[in-house]
Amino acid sequence: MPQKLDQWRARLNTSSLPVFARTVRDVRHVATDKGASADDLSEVVGHDVSMSARLIQVANSPIFNLQNRLIDTISTAVVMIGFDAIKDLALSVSVIEEMLKGNMHARVAQFMSRSFHAAVQARAFAKLEGHEQADEVFAAALFKYVGQMAFWSRAEEEAVELEMLLSEILTQGGTVEEAEVKVLGFELASLSHALVDDWSLGELASNLNNQARRSDPLVSMVNQAHVLAELLADSDEDIAWEGTEVRQVLANLAKRLSLPEEEVRQLAQSNQQAAREIAAQFGIAQIEPDTDKPAHRSTSVEGSDNLLFDPDQLVPAMSMQGQMDCLREIAEGIEQDLGRDELMQCVVNGVVTGIGCTRGYFLLLSRDRAALKVKYAAGCGLAELDAYCQSGTAQQMFDQALINKFVHFENTHERPCLLAPIWISDRAIGMLVGEVQIDQSAILDLDERISGFRQLSQQLCFILTH
Repeated sequence: MPQKLDQWRARLNTSSLPVFARTVRDVRHVATDKGASADDLSEVVGHDVSMSARLIQVANSPIFNLQNRLIDTISTAVVMIGFDAIKDLALSVSVIEEMLKGNMHARVAQFMSRSFHAAVQARAFAKLEGHEQADEVFAAALFKYVGQMAFWSRAEEEAVELEMLLSEILTQGGTVEEAEVKVLGFELASLSHALVDDWSLGELASNLNNQARRSDPLVSMVNQAHVLAELLADSDEDIAWEGTEVRQVLANLAKRLSLPEEEVRQLAQSNQQAAREIAAQFGIAQIEPDTDKPAHRSTSVEGSDNLLFDPDQLVPAMSMQGQMDCLREIAEGIEQDLGRDELMQCVVNGVVTGIGCTRGYFLLLSRDRAALKVKYAAGCGLAELDAYCQSGTAQQMFDQALINKFVHFENTHERPCLLAPIWISDRAIGMLVGEVQIDQSAILDLDERISGFRQLSQQLCFILTH
């Protein structure tokens, strides 16, 4: 058992999950330097455009931005939310982003969704109880199942084998842990404990898997929050809130906090909604691996996040369910070894049904790199797009996308759109496009669209390289 566990640790600590990026190392260095200032932290995080954008996005969420004032820079975030909070958020964002770069298996989203829920609940209740380490509680709750998330994000043959055995063992009344040991030789909880130490994710996160520390007030708070999140995820939500187990958890929290049970219940429900909003910013919603909802398939058509924009509103509405349906369909298709054409079509379908774009398409650069060709599309016909590409506008958009390098909103052409240049081995090979309609009567946060669009572009890259 130890040998197999050590093999997975080595695998995830080397090429699979390079969480020790320069920014994270620098953040850790600043955090442990007693002489470091808020400006030092702002400068370190500011060097990473992607992390800065994500941090600002999360910092503006209701659970962190209690004053409801616009946070548009890292410096402002440090001042308004605090040095330690931004440090913990930077580490959290880095780890979660790395998980999302792997296989978007349904269980990754499942664990991540529940972890976000537990993290928001634990932080809110820790603050009510007067703990100064409330932000550390948020990060620790998010990392409780880091081993499970890492495994399902990076596993291939082992994931298929474990998934099959899970269904068999659970049907016979067995446990998840039994299936994990039979397939892997160890429980994934052991991998979580190991990775928390390997990646220096904090003392509290390490204590969560230490039986001797179960009575620690903060450990207990995080564990209660996870119990609540799992109870609400494992059954119909409306029924679950009235269930005996959830009511018992709420009663325990009410007693612990010396508050009326109904007040704790209302706070927990508000926390759940706040958790959904934060998870949505990462393109994550609750996905159960055993869902029997039929996936929709369509026939393929052959053939810097911080940018300022005109605050016009966008329609039609973005659908997180549509986006999650698409991501689930892609994950299932990869497991079933579906053809690339069908998987690519799933991505462009998601641009329309999930992101709320009027039409989505993927443009492939020709071998001589002189022209762009429409390969997959949704919400429009091939002939219409071919004419549009030949007009030269698409080439201008592609050139602009290469300058920005990252997913961004482009509002300088006749058709405002989301653009994602697709890079394979540091070489641009094409572009994912989602056109949006401007309308003054509808309201939608553009950042959420960019976040969802980024997830789809990452899946597209995975499909092209596997």
